[in-house]
Parts: sequence; structure tokens; C-alpha cells
Amino acid sequence: GVAPGEISLADVDADGHVDIAVATSSSRAVSILHNTGTGSFTSLTAPSTSLRPSALAAAGLTADIFDDLVAGGHGDFLVFLENEDGQTYQRQDIEIGFPIRQVRVADIDANGVGDIIAVSADSGRLQLLRNRLVGRQVPPRAPVAVQAEDVTRDLGGRIRVAWQDGDYGLQPPSQQIIPTTGYTVLRSASLDFAVAETLAVIPGGTFSYEDPDATPYSTFYYQVVAERAGLQSAPSAPASATSLPAPLIDVKLLNAPRVSRGDTLVAQVYLTPAQHDIAGVSVFMTYEPTAMTLIPSPSDTLRPFRVSTDLAASFTSAINGYHSGSFDSTGKVDLTLISTVPGGTTPLTASVEPVLLAELWFLASKEASTFLSIDDEPTTNRSSAVVEKGSGLWIEPVLGDTTKLSVRDLFVSGQIQVQQRVTTAIDGDLATLLFVRTTNDTLVSAINDEDRLRPGIQVSLDDQGRFNLDKIPVGTYRVFAKVATHLQGIVVGDTVSIDSSRRHLTFRWVAPDTSALSLLPAGDGNNDNHVNLADFGVLVRHFGSTPSSSEWTVARQTDYNGD
Repeated sequence: GVAPGEISLADVDADGHVDIAVATSSSRAVSILHNTGTGSFTSLTAPSTSLRPSALAAAGLTADIFDDLVAGGHGDFLVFLENEDGQTYQRQDIEIGFPIRQVRVADIDANGVGDIIAVSADSGRLQLLRNRLVGRQVPPRAPVAVQAEDVTRDLGGRIRVAWQDGDYGLQPPSQQIIPTTGYTVLRSASLDFAVAETLAVIPGGTFSYEDPDATPYSTFYYQVVAERAGLQSAPSAPASATSLPAPLIDVKLLNAPRVSRGDTLVAQVYLTPAQHDIAGVSVFMTYEPTAMTLIPSPSDTLRPFRVSTDLAASFTSAINGYHSGSFDSTGKVDLTLISTVPGGTTPLTASVEPVLLAELWFLASKEASTFLSIDDEPTTNRSSAVVEKGSGLWIEPVLGDTTKLSVRDLFVSGQIQVQQRVTTAIDGDLATLLFVRTTNDTLVSAINDEDRLRPGIQVSLDDQGRFNLDKIPVGTYRVFAKVATHLQGIVVGDTVSIDSSRRHLTFRWVAPDTSALSLLPAGDGNNDNHVNLADFGVLVRHFGSTPSSSEWTVARQTDYNGD
């Protein structure tokens, strides 16, 4: 402007760059040059002073992040220009009684806010104006820059809300003149907030909140209200987001958790696409070669992964190998599959059902506690991820937890077969196993026993009558097996020696005439290991009972065929 006076440097728009303010006497205003941050300046609207300003000071005098202006000159008053938003100024004239040569701002009384010092232009007078801002009840401005976004890499249900303080941006409370004490986060299912719920009250200085209960596939709207000394701001502008589940990559072990040294362990890698059609997937994994020896694909020993045959027609292996190029001690293996039918349908279309990608086969090498992990290593370019079909969007999936397993030196397995029962009917039944030493005392095994109030070792059977036992002490045993409703059997061979080798037990029933049956006979309705009229009486009493009958727990003992 014409006839410029004093210059002050201040960040008037709080963008981190120092701007220039100049008292312009001829235009009765303060000219402001905005620093773009690129080495150039642009003119902003010059706030009017109604006097010919020659003195100028800039500093924060109010409870916000914007520097204010104080001007004086040829008039007996000061002009206070409160900077509201970096562009708009609220003017207030302050009577002084003399023209002003210089004006300065400083915290004279050390209360955290600036005071105004004005020096007379025609006499030796000085006027101190103390800032009474501290202690005033100043309501906060509404929070700004509110954003809501779906939390990625989860199975849905979380939305993150972030904001800035309407007065102080991201300044901590220690730097705020009148600190904002808290923020209330509101949520609604509609934009008009006709029905809203309070999610949380967040302390001042925290500028984000994670909503843990956002129903997947539903859109939610959020507002934030600031509070200062009991006074609340207006609600912020709304922000919305929809929580969607990310694809899931997980591992399933076929024959875990019991793995014995020398066993083959099969790890299946699955992908659940969620709402995405998948054009490509990368899976990076790590195992411990000291505990497990990888068995590569029979068709190519340099390919550790055995890719699912269901994907053969629509995906090709761009990468299937050891991360270092050949087997090494790191145990890192990499797989990348790319669709060969960009416009066609593949098994990896949007679905909540897991799809088998590939298998890794291992030989359990030694007794150890070990792991198998899906890796996320951005620094080594080994981040497991998927690529969405059509958009080409790179998506970070949810990765299954590290799979932990124990390779045991040995364990005892076995199978009990019974007459009449259909194979599925025995699933979940408890069998009683008696390990009788040569000294005629019966083994107690707390690690295996599922019901310590009953004699012997109580162990669950699967749908084929199979069981597993851990850490049976070395020794020679006669082993007996009993299933409710059937007669007791003895291990084939009558005795078994438990040593450093894995043992698999099978049982037979031996009749009084020494003839034997591989299937344990049915008919023991009262579980006394005899079949006689007492069992027939129990059968007659409960004949025709079903699982809905009040006495089914007892009646089930006579359900010899498991129907």
C-alpha cells in the first residue's frame, strides 16, 4: 500500500508459514501478504483500522491458534483486530487518550496470555493493557477437519474418527491459552442425526477415537463436540464411513495339535475374499527349518507350495519358491498367484467362504515347540496382500495369528471299534483306558485324563473311535479299553511296550473260550462289563426313549446301535 508504516511478522492463517503484516497509513488498513510456503506471497483482504496506522504488533491474544493484530497511529485509540479464521477480523476500538508511536505485545504478568503496551507519540506516556482472557468463560469453536474411515486389515466392525480442535488445531493442552478439556463423539445412522448416541468422551489433547461397534456393511455418521470449562461447542460438520471386512489369509493344520517326530504335517493356506473379486494374491510365510523339514512339490523341488488344483485353470504361479532362491536356514517361502482370466470367473470371487490356495508339507524333524507364520515385512518387500480385480487396488488383508505347535518325541494313539454302532455315533464318547503295569498298579495320567473322578484314563474318541495320548511313561503294560454300552477289550497282543517309538493300539474282546472279536460286543446297558438279565431290564425300561426323553442320560446306555 501507499505510505507503509511498521511491519510485523506473524503466522496469521496458522499454516506454519510466516506472513507479513504492514500498517498502511494512506489506506487506513493493515495490508497482509500471505506466505504460500513456496517463496512467493499473495495479498489477503486488508482489515480496516479507521485511523492512519503507523504502529503495529501481531501476537496471539485470544483463545485460538490465529495471531491477532493491534494497530495505533494518528488517533487517541488502539485498534484491536481479532483474527477469527485467518481471513476474517473482528474490530474493537480501545480508547487510550493519546496518539501512539509504538505498540508491543508481551506477557507482562506471566499468566500465559499476551498484554498490550502502547507508547505515546506526543508525550512520555506509556499505557499497559492487561489481557483478562484467562478466567473468562470462552466457549470453544466446533472441531474441524473431522474424518471417519474404515479401519483396514480387520474383519469389519471398526471405524476411526479423527478431528482437529476448532481453536487450536492439533496443539497439545499445554500450548493452549484456555485448554479444551474434552471432546464428545456422537454417532447416528442418519445424516440428520435425528437419533444419535454418545460413543465416548475423549480427554483434551486426544484427537481421534476408534468406534469398535460399527456393524459391518452399515454406514454411520459422526460428529464431535468440544468442551471447555463446562461450555460446549456446536457439533462439528458430520463425517461418515462404512465398515467392511478385509480379505483374510489364514493357515489350517490338518493333523495338529499332536505332531510326533517323524510325522508329516500339512499346512493349508486359505483366502477368504470378503467383498472383493481377487486378481492376485501374495502369501509370504516363515517356518523353523531346525524343527520341521519342508517337503517340496514332487513335480518341482524348488517349489515349496503345492498350489490347489482348483486354481490351476484361472491362476498361475508368478512366484513359488524360497525367498533367497534356494533352501536356507531362514525358513522364508514366497507365493504369488496371478489370474490368467482377467474377464472371467475364478474361485476367488467375492465370498465369505475360505478358498484353499496352497499347501505346505513338512516332516517333523525333532521334538520342539515351533511356529508357522504369515508374514508382513514391508522393509523386505514381503507383505502378504491381495489385488482387487478390475480396480487393481492393493489391499492389506487380515492375517491369521502365528500358528504355534509342539512336535513331541512320541505319543500313543489308538482305535476302539465296537459292534452295532454307526461310525458317527461314537464321536465325542469317553472311553476308559486302563494301563496296568507288570506290578499290577494302574497308571494315572493327569495330562490325558478328561474325568479324574472316574477310574483309569478317560479320553474322548473321534467319529472313527480314535484317540491320542501324550507322554505315557516308558514301560510294559496290559491295556484295557471300555466304552459305555459295550464290553471291555484288551490291547491286541495282550501287552504293549512303550519306549522311544510311537505306538498305535488296537483292541479285541476275548471270550471265555479264548476266541476273540475285533469289535467290542454291545449289550452292557448298566456298564458293569457283563451282559445279562440286568441289562435286559434296563433295555425294557427305556425301550423307545429318544434324546428328548427326561431320562435319556440313563436310557442312552441301552442305545447299542447309536441310532
